[in-house]
Amino acid sequence: MSFISKLSIISIFLIPICVFAQGITDRIPDEPLRVGDKTEAKPQVAMPKIVTQERPKAFVNLLDSLAVEVVLEPGEWEAVYVDVTAGTLGYTPPEPAIDTSLIYLVDWAPLDLQRQLRLNLVRLSPYMSAYYADMLASADPLWLDELYYCLAHLAVEILELDEMSFLLPENVREIYARDSLLSYVEIIDDGHPGGLYHKTYIRYITTDTFVVGWDTVTLDPEMYYRYVMFPKITDEIPRYICPPTGEPADPWTGKFWRTWFWDVAETTGTFECWALGESLATVGALWNGFQNSDTDNGAIGIVSRWIKNSLDFDSDAERPHQPVRIYAKHKGRCGEHADITTAACRTGLIPCRNIESISTDHTWNEFFTGWRWASFEPVNTHVDDQWAYNAGGRNVGTVYEYTGKGSHLPVTDRYSHEIADFNLSVIDASGRPIDGARVMIAMERGEAIYYDCILTTDSRGKAYDMVGDNRHFYWRVDTEIGCNPEPGYVTELVINTFDGATYNRTMDISANLPSHSWVSETPTSEPAAYLGSRIRPLGEFITYNGAFDDISTTFLEWNDDAYGFAMFALSDSQFAMFEAGSSFAALAMVECCDFGGMETAVGNTPHWLVISNIENIRNTLVGTLHVALHDSSTGRKEIEIPDEIGLSVYPNPFNSAVRISFDYGSESAKPSSTSTPDACRVEVFDINGRRVDKLMLDDLGFMNEGRRISNRQSSTNNHKSAIWTPDESIGSGVYLVRVKGLNKAAKVIYMK
Repeated sequence: MSFISKLSIISIFLIPICVFAQGITDRIPDEPLRVGDKTEAKPQVAMPKIVTQERPKAFVNLLDSLAVEVVLEPGEWEAVYVDVTAGTLGYTPPEPAIDTSLIYLVDWAPLDLQRQLRLNLVRLSPYMSAYYADMLASADPLWLDELYYCLAHLAVEILELDEMSFLLPENVREIYARDSLLSYVEIIDDGHPGGLYHKTYIRYITTDTFVVGWDTVTLDPEMYYRYVMFPKITDEIPRYICPPTGEPADPWTGKFWRTWFWDVAETTGTFECWALGESLATVGALWNGFQNSDTDNGAIGIVSRWIKNSLDFDSDAERPHQPVRIYAKHKGRCGEHADITTAACRTGLIPCRNIESISTDHTWNEFFTGWRWASFEPVNTHVDDQWAYNAGGRNVGTVYEYTGKGSHLPVTDRYSHEIADFNLSVIDASGRPIDGARVMIAMERGEAIYYDCILTTDSRGKAYDMVGDNRHFYWRVDTEIGCNPEPGYVTELVINTFDGATYNRTMDISANLPSHSWVSETPTSEPAAYLGSRIRPLGEFITYNGAFDDISTTFLEWNDDAYGFAMFALSDSQFAMFEAGSSFAALAMVECCDFGGMETAVGNTPHWLVISNIENIRNTLVGTLHVALHDSSTGRKEIEIPDEIGLSVYPNPFNSAVRISFDYGSESAKPSSTSTPDACRVEVFDINGRRVDKLMLDDLGFMNEGRRISNRQSSTNNHKSAIWTPDESIGSGVYLVRVKGLNKAAKVIYMK
């Protein structure tokens, strides 16, 4: 039968998702997939759109400047007030929307979590905010970085569950309790417990196929937080579970897997199980380097035998994915085995994750050896044998890590010798990139089309997939402003993928993203001042939805790239039009920029500079805004926008500690070690001009002179950060942070 006639049949009849007993336990939607026509993609429009004025030729004096970090959720904007007569810039950050019971505690969270904490917890109810405030205030300081990580990375819908204020401390308490009982692992807390730089590392005694004997390996904090500590595995919701029923229970009668697996020998019928903890406590290495599941293969061997002894490979109508219920039921296919394996490994403080291939209806695990991820499947006694999944001509679709935070991360190159790449774009009717689009990839197998994976676009409208060769793929896109093709259908992506090929595809949505309605305004011919500004994107938080979670969930994940800031200068009257949601006239505009700057002449009346994230509908943008106001009289130097050297303070306002960040755009802008001491001094002044603290910076890093300024922040060659923590002698108010030798300053508001 020709492919054309085959498509005709598929277009008429419903195509079942699968035609055999499902091995995985993901809750794939029941609607069948059909092939339909997608709307033809239009070419992307040129970006960014920039309207600005010619650089002034006059020589001007600096009147005021500021540098602030802006965090803009979709549709949000912030503004800088330009008082030309007074020669000042005014910026009032938005009031923290977090419940007052949590604001102070968030200010003391590890610095790299504070942005995400604020974004996540702003959606938390006052009722649960109070519970988490009590939880943090009463927790052991050693646990705080783990608790903050969970509050930042778990979906708010999960955090709203009453029992989470009990489960999260229990999860961390059990980890520290096991640390003293396991000889192959050691938890290492770095920094002052409960402080801004507190981190937890984890160290193992282990080996690998290329290592002679055993070695000690220390993993970075993210490996510990994400693959050992995190209480969510894939699509299950971390809860206390009643073992006989699998239903949620209260904290006093229900069981959480990390505690239950360690302590309980769940024996039913012919199953003679043992408590996992008593066996793990007897071994001295994470892995002995063998490709078998014997008990002499370190902790990996113990977990393998415990699972083989606890579960039969079988299933009935009930397909649980709660590890507690799986253990009590003693039955499961690959889906149940994968979920209980990750839970068992994390119970033994072994970094582990689930690997999945929906289109081939199989799932298994990987553990981290200390140097690399290795495949692991106790039910089939596979250890470090990834090519078993590509044996016998079994071509895979997408193989991905199924994270506990809603995302599918492709790892296909570890399980297929032949790989093809998909670079996928999603745009609106005007060719603008759509962020947060849900891209569903499907794959043909036999007479059916199967779900393959779910991807989410970044602020550039991009998503990436990595697939096996010799397969037929289809796709569909769902966004906040529409879908393509129509619901229930997929459209052709690639027919017969080839090894080494890269396929670039674009899907367009017939609707348009929100945008500013504006026209260009003619600038004044008699400027009283010049306004210069620049936005430096730092990254974005991509919004993911749990694809198959038991409840609707929304997760945030950091991405170092960012796109979509709009920046424009307005007269006072036009700003009122903008605030009212009407069309407005801009003196200068930069739209959808990667790194945008502009300059404009302003008259002797109030003006505004606006920074906006209106064209992103799902993702949150983070950037540093630099603004400078210069007069138009003859002076000492030409107008400049903060460019080479950036100085920013965050959070602003603050009530306990503030991060002072320096960003040198190039090596030439960086002060040398031969500079005079004053050239590298960071000083903090009150509004009366009195210096209240100081900090010295050399070419190697920071040298602390003041008791209240710390330099524990890690740094790169061109980026440095320090923390100012006012003591009791310093009152609330406005302060000026200045880099003396570089003529850079920023205002900061301290709210005691």
